[in-house]
Amino acid sequence: MNIRLSKNGIATIGQYQSIRYASSDSLPAHKRVALPALSPTMESGTIRSWAKVEGEKIAEGDILAEIETDKATLGFESSEEGYLAKILIPGGSKDVPIGKLCAIIVEKQEDIAAFKDYQGDDGEAPVSKKPTSEQAAAPKKSEKEPPKKSDS
Repeated sequence: MNIRLSKNGIATIGQYQSIRYASSDSLPAHKRVALPALSPTMESGTIRSWAKVEGEKIAEGDILAEIETDKATLGFESSEEGYLAKILIPGGSKDVPIGKLCAIIVEKQEDIAAFKDYQGDDGEAPVSKKPTSEQAAAPKKSEKEPPKKSDS
């Protein structure tokens, strides 16, 4: 495994796996950038911040985002050139599962606008930074409900 420090002192480890450019009837060719496993034990991560903004040109080896795992904060590198068309998971998002679609990269600058309102596959919503009121009110798996009294 190749680990090195970026310009800002963040360790970088590998690059995201390239998912080839795809297109649909309504969208131009694009790459889907999913959260990679940055360590063998990583199941999810926190996107601390994005190093690039939507519309910005990306070169191979550029740091796209800083990802915090259970053990370290690592740089998430681009393996290709293009333009960052859409960030689907905002900086500060916690517990983002490995493989979750995080961003879209396009080859041509003029294709960025096509992803302005893009939400991901099947209307996939971005991961929330905070639990919804329903999630906060729901009992946690570790919490046991008191036994119910029987009428007998």
